[in-house]
Amino acid sequence: MVDFDISTKFRQSRWLGIPSSGRSPCGEDEVSKAGKLLESIRNNPLDVWFDDACVVAVSLGFEKKGGKGSHVVFGRNDTKDILNFQNRSGRIPAYQARQLIKMIEKFGSLS
Repeated sequence: MVDFDISTKFRQSRWLGIPSSGRSPCGEDEVSKAGKLLESIRNNPLDVWFDDACVVAVSLGFEKKGGKGSHVVFGRNDTKDILNFQNRSGRIPAYQARQLIKMIEKFGSLS
């Protein structure tokens, strides 16, 4: 199984167009792809990829706090809000996607 940090780095680079150097080739393209990811989560909470949810959580200022088995828990130091994602065949359940949408609305767009 691939370590979470490696998986997140890969998915983030794929979605945001960040090359392995960590720099975006074009700032506008990065913003556009991040916006498309957020829009797709809002429009279809039944079809959110587990790795994409993890990337969005980290981008919102959440840190991986733990987890066991197919679950991963994210939290923020400045609030008691947590996000718990369960990997079900590569996707998260719809209720977890709706919780993620609430956090996007609460903490703003991707940083």
